[in-house]
Amino acid sequence: MASENFIVEKQGRTCTITINRPESRNSFSLAMWKEFTALMRGLSQEEDVRVAIIRGAGEKSFSSGIDLAELASSGKSITDPHAWEGIGIEEAMKSITEFRYPVIGMVNGYAVAGGCELALHCDIIVAADTARFAMPLAKIGLLVPFPLAQRLVNAVGITNARDMLLTGRMVAAAEAKQMGMVKEVAPLAELETRVRQLAEEIAGNAPLSLEGMKKTLGRCLAYEQDIEHNDLREHMVRCLTSEDLMEGLMAFIQRRKPEFRGR
Repeated sequence: MASENFIVEKQGRTCTITINRPESRNSFSLAMWKEFTALMRGLSQEEDVRVAIIRGAGEKSFSSGIDLAELASSGKSITDPHAWEGIGIEEAMKSITEFRYPVIGMVNGYAVAGGCELALHCDIIVAADTARFAMPLAKIGLLVPFPLAQRLVNAVGITNARDMLLTGRMVAAAEAKQMGMVKEVAPLAELETRVRQLAEEIAGNAPLSLEGMKKTLGRCLAYEQDIEHNDLREHMVRCLTSEDLMEGLMAFIQRRKPEFRGR
């Protein structure tokens, strides 16, 4: 199941999945979202796995989400809502929440946009003191999908979610812990050791209890699935088909400030 994009390592009852694109800030290519989903669902069926750890390769980035350079070069995926939905980002997030046992997000650097959402879908986040979280979609011209916005609100509360989404600013690890997003902050040099200690502590508990606890806690958020949000699709389409989105992507790639025109 492992590939050059994802490194899978098993140690005892813990399985670590490393996003392996450090040269691209561990961003996901368009194809990687479905690959990640298949990987997680496969590992979820393995009887010897009790805890999964998701991390990014290197020390600078957990994940920067979708590869914007690739996205910008595939115009159809930008402007066609159906093609966008076909990328499989929401299914990738579900593969974490539906994972049979607990998942720990080991955030060793920047967790931005889809990378931030990836971390938020983990059951527990342990972050390095150098970690940074951000949802800068408004800076590019994108709209966060409703289910992913819900996940952020549930993690940090409506006030902090508004702050993060409307400003797009970076949130340091210590502030993320204060918000309730992060369970623990550790020095970068000690992060892996601390996460493995936590994983071993969890994995030492009864498997049926772990599986049941995860389902029980997930049921506490079951109302997420009950809220109708098809009407928000119109706003998503407007963003995806806007000139501002193309401008935002090009400005990001060219490392300049975008000039948005509201169309």
